Amino acid sequence: MEKILYRIHLKSGKTSEKLYATTKDWMADYKIHEVLKIEDVRLKTKAKKPKVFELSTIKNDLILMITKRSKGDINLSNECGYTVTYNSPSMNKVFIGMKFLEVSDDFVLQAELLDIVEYNKEKHTHWKGPGYKPSEEWSCAIFHTNAIVTPRYEVEKIYGKLKGTQGGISYLKNK
Repeated sequence: MEKILYRIHLKSGKTSEKLYATTKDWMADYKIHEVLKIEDVRLKTKAKKPKVFELSTIKNDLILMITKRSKGDINLSNECGYTVTYNSPSMNKVFIGMKFLEVSDDFVLQAELLDIVEYNKEKHTHWKGPGYKPSEEWSCAIFHTNAIVTPRYEVEKIYGKLKGTQGGISYLKNK
């Protein structure tokens, strides 16, 4: 990609050190009658490569668990079919069809993992950022299917106590 900026050459023989993005920008610093020439400066910019999440093809007996969620987060995830996280799960542990739990204090969303993609605020509009970390943006969007919301105590009868973890991502042994 290429970005065009402008360098201003003055009638006095001086050249602006500052590069300007728009006409309005340079006109704030100079009068039109002072300008001899406007030079286009083309800067090459690197396009950001999207992060690619390659899920494992090796199935295991683990369950992906996202903790520290609110009831509102659980409902939103259930409605839109995905959740967002600041950290990404370990790609050698997750696979399509894996059991997925999203845990709040009182409820658990149980689902099957469909995909993990890089979070993009233009595409993933259901989740309003930046969440509880104002200086950071979400890292990934985790898509799921066949979701049901169940009271936490019922899920804990099956899997035992669901403990929260630092970073919010952990794994349980499937029973």
